[in-house]
Amino acid sequence: MSPLRFLVPTAALLVASACTAPPSPATAPPDTTAVSQAIDATYAAFRAAYARLDDSAVAALYTDDATYHAAGSPPAVGRDAVHRVFRGFFDAMRADSATLALHFRIVRRELAPALAADVGYYQLAPVRGGTRGPA
Repeated sequence: MSPLRFLVPTAALLVASACTAPPSPATAPPDTTAVSQAIDATYAAFRAAYARLDDSAVAALYTDDATYHAAGSPPAVGRDAVHRVFRGFFDAMRADSATLALHFRIVRRELAPALAADVGYYQLAPVRGGTRGPA
C-alpha cells in the first residue's frame, strides 16, 4: 500500500482548527500571530504523529464529524472511521519496518476573522533504516 495514496486534508483541517465565531462590531479582529501559531502547531502535531505512526494522535486532530478522503477508497466519515483508516495505514508501515516523514511547505497564508486558509503542499515519504523514500 503506497503511503502517497493517503492525503493529508490540510486545508480542511486548518479551516476547522482556526475558525472562530465572527467578531461583533465591538470585538477586535483576531490576533493573527496567535492564529498562525495555532495552525503551525497543528502541522507540527501531524508531523510528530506520522513520525511515531500514532494513529490515535492523528485521529485526535479531526472533529467528530470529519470526512477523510483517500484516493481509491470510500470516504471515512467520523473520527472513529478516520482513526481506522490511519490505524490500517500505520500498521502497513510498521509491517514494512518503515516510519513516515511528513513535511509541509506553506506558500501563502490568508487569515480572516472567521477563516484561515493555507496554500502549499506536503511531502510524505517512508523512512526505512534511516533512509527516506521507496526501498
